[in-house]
Amino acid sequence: MVIYICARMKLILAINFLFSGFLAALACLAIPVIVHLFNFRKFKKVQFTNVRFLKEIKEETNSSRRLKHLLVLASRMLALAALVLAFAQPFIPVTMANKAAASKAVSIFIDNSFSMDVAGKEGTLLQQATTKAKDIAMAYRPGDRFQLLTNDFAATQQRLLTREEFLEEIQSIKSTTSSRSIKEIYLRQQEALNNAATSDKSSFIISDFQKSAYDLASIKEDSTIQTRLLLLPAQTASNLFVDTAWLANPLVQLNQSAVLKMVLRNSGNKDLENVPVKLFINDIQKSLASVNISAGGTTQAELTFTLNNAGIQRGQISITDFPVTFDDNYFFTFNIASAKKIMAINGRIPSPYLMGVFNSDSSFVFENTSATQVN
Repeated sequence: MVIYICARMKLILAINFLFSGFLAALACLAIPVIVHLFNFRKFKKVQFTNVRFLKEIKEETNSSRRLKHLLVLASRMLALAALVLAFAQPFIPVTMANKAAASKAVSIFIDNSFSMDVAGKEGTLLQQATTKAKDIAMAYRPGDRFQLLTNDFAATQQRLLTREEFLEEIQSIKSTTSSRSIKEIYLRQQEALNNAATSDKSSFIISDFQKSAYDLASIKEDSTIQTRLLLLPAQTASNLFVDTAWLANPLVQLNQSAVLKMVLRNSGNKDLENVPVKLFINDIQKSLASVNISAGGTTQAELTFTLNNAGIQRGQISITDFPVTFDDNYFFTFNIASAKKIMAINGRIPSPYLMGVFNSDSSFVFENTSATQVN
């Protein structure tokens, strides 16, 4: 009982007021006391014919009246004090130690790389990841703080958010070309959580865990952070993509046929037949081919094209593949130099050898002139 009373006294002494100036109005508590002590009500005289029972009635009336007046006085003072305290707005300040004990810091990484666009059991893997992140946040208390981290590694993702802010930020997550290793992800989470004023820290990594980026042996785990890895398996592993491409002749000439060779790879477990392969140069389709490729195998294809404009050429190989579509386009560039002008200054007879070399190549504009007629 003594310990409980001491704890209550400490709590009362720790109370602060947002507007302490209103406490001066507590002096108004003297008004009901003055009214009680100095009752200025006038009594009216009443004539009695018999006063035998007057003394007994007077004693009973004084006792009940005194109790009634005290209760009314206490009610008035409590109502007035409550009104003053309401305007003063009392609050209990929370120390940093209490804050650390009362709140938790949670970092949630959502993998938004292109591989997360693969279909899962319930929509794409990215949609499943955002749903799981929301469920995790809702499992914590409203006063806990959250870090939302994606492959974008934006500067704004290094601060801790309230639960409402976290749930709002999730809505803006989109797929990105960026891809981070698990070591980079964990270091970012560690940095944000170590800056939080709490001892209860947790991290979640939600991903499909591609082998090329998620080498668990590369991270050094922090014992103060509880880390949980949530794997989202894809519904299918089928995927067709362009492995590599190159020009059969490194020198592409104007108005002459050129050949683009490529290797396509099928990482799925099904054979693919009559897959269309399109070649675009400067957003204009130049060639079309059809290929067959066995499960887990590769095949080589060739596309022929002709160009009549010099300069930098923007090439694109396009295939149609489902459900992984982010790698359906293979981009490349190459340059076609403008025709070089060459003038041969001769004595009397032009050299037939020079004419044989340069006249047969459209990359050159060859001109003969006599030494006596040079402009």
